[in-house]
Amino acid sequence: MRRFRSISAKKAVRNGNAAENAVVALFQANGWNAVRVPNGGRMVGPSKFIPIKSPFDYVFLKSGASVFVDIKSTTDKSFRFSKIKKHQLVALSGCERSGAVAGYIVYFSKDNLYRFFTASLLASANNRGSFSPDEGAELKTMFGINA
Repeated sequence: MRRFRSISAKKAVRNGNAAENAVVALFQANGWNAVRVPNGGRMVGPSKFIPIKSPFDYVFLKSGASVFVDIKSTTDKSFRFSKIKKHQLVALSGCERSGAVAGYIVYFSKDNLYRFFTASLLASANNRGSFSPDEGAELKTMFGINA
């Protein structure tokens, strides 16, 4: 069982899980297949397991198209660059360089908005501070999803 340092951390995880479930439901309701990318790990020696975080949360598939995403949520009016995990951005950028659509879907709970930020946009930001919802693409525009 996970232990949290504070009530706010527990609430953040709960909000993140709710946002993730909502995004998956939106994609599935619009004919996309959702594949969760599990965390992994490796054995070091005969009895020590080292957990390894997944490079992103989901792969969505539909009619030969694939979208690689990590799903985030924020209660702020903007999405802070500090919430972007380097290992995820590296993996998503690699998917994008291979011709796939890849990036973050961010749920802005204050405005009840879902936005897609491409890996290349995030990588070019260079620790600039934060992103507003207006800088991301609407899910309907990118994927034909009414959110």
